[in-house]
Amino acid sequence: MARGSAVAWAALGPLLWGCALGLQGGMLYPQESPSRECKELDGLWSFRADFSDNRRRGFEEQWYRRPLWESGPTVDMPVPSSFNDISQDWRLRHFVGWVWYEREVILPERWTQDLRTRVVLRIGSAHSYAIVWVNGVDTLEHEGGYLPFEADISNLVQVGPLPSRLRITIAINNTLTPTTLPPGTIQYLTDTSKYPKGYFVQNTYFDFFNYAGLQRSVLLYTTPTTYIDDITVTTSVEQDSGEGFWMVIAHTKSLDPSRPVTFVSNSNYAADKGAPYVDVICLNSYYSWYHDYGHLELIQLQLATQFENWYKKYQKPIIQSEYGAETIAGFHQDPPLMFTEEYQKSLLEQYHLGLDQKRRKYVVGELIWNFADFMTEQSPTRVLGNKKGIFTRQRQPKSAAFLLRERYWKIANETRYPHSVAKSQCLENSLFT
Repeated sequence: MARGSAVAWAALGPLLWGCALGLQGGMLYPQESPSRECKELDGLWSFRADFSDNRRRGFEEQWYRRPLWESGPTVDMPVPSSFNDISQDWRLRHFVGWVWYEREVILPERWTQDLRTRVVLRIGSAHSYAIVWVNGVDTLEHEGGYLPFEADISNLVQVGPLPSRLRITIAINNTLTPTTLPPGTIQYLTDTSKYPKGYFVQNTYFDFFNYAGLQRSVLLYTTPTTYIDDITVTTSVEQDSGEGFWMVIAHTKSLDPSRPVTFVSNSNYAADKGAPYVDVICLNSYYSWYHDYGHLELIQLQLATQFENWYKKYQKPIIQSEYGAETIAGFHQDPPLMFTEEYQKSLLEQYHLGLDQKRRKYVVGELIWNFADFMTEQSPTRVLGNKKGIFTRQRQPKSAAFLLRERYWKIANETRYPHSVAKSQCLENSLFT
């Protein structure tokens, strides 16, 4: 963009404040149709991390006012991606603070001239706090790294100089605090005999790596000025009463009464504070992994006890929301030992026997932990991340993946053809077969 145009936009900025509207209603995923067009902005964006001591040089020098390359060096960064895993620069791997993305886009002429067309900028995910500028105009802010957000920018693209060319600038801060999701804390290490002045670390209290950046697609799309904003299907949901947890659960139901509410519990069944008020109970357990190491023979007994205790007290459907074992691909041992593919497979088989005993009664779901290996912070208990996946990080299958495939197909067929399954079970139990 020419310098004169940049100055013009800077002057128009205060006047256009609020012209781009952060959308508060529903956000149906954009799909092209005769009345809707999409322009994906995936690909290489200009990128810079703010390595200044206070991480605020970008704001002090107003990097958003002009093309990012004019204020210093940039690198190409693929979108979507997590910037931590892209570069060989070790500083980016554990960077905490503000990073800046930018891309210029040329819009179709009809988007900028047809006032019956509504133009929307949608960001699929920006972890964890994002500020968005369009041609230097503060357009949108969003907190939270796991949900999409968008703004109606029609008034920015259908007026002003060079309306067909957009410069989209996004600043993202991945700092975690006690009030973010996930939470974390910043710790300044002040012993100057060990750490440089101003040295700090991001402390986390969860078992995954705090990846950050534009982690899902960015796109522009259009709708007519009259359009469908959202679709909601409401069903009747029984309301419970109580205090504490009930207040949170009741509030959740008030936001969307069409969905059952649950949360994952790892507490003692007799003392759980939330179970009386949810619709479904979700349980995590790692028998023969985090305790009774290696004793696969105990799983069925302990799992049956878990289910019976919870169901007897609350009389609610149960989902086994986590179970599994860490496995390093290529490790083998017979008889099975921990961390081998044989141990993971045998552990799952024992869980499945226990799950099947209750599945036709009140256990309504199961979720393996985890689909694939994933990166965590470094620690002596993690070997290049969490290895509970049935696939590697490169999405190659471990032995347990084939076990799960067979099981899930079996369950799917039982659900789809319940009468034929019942008939086959009768034949299996017949004295004459």
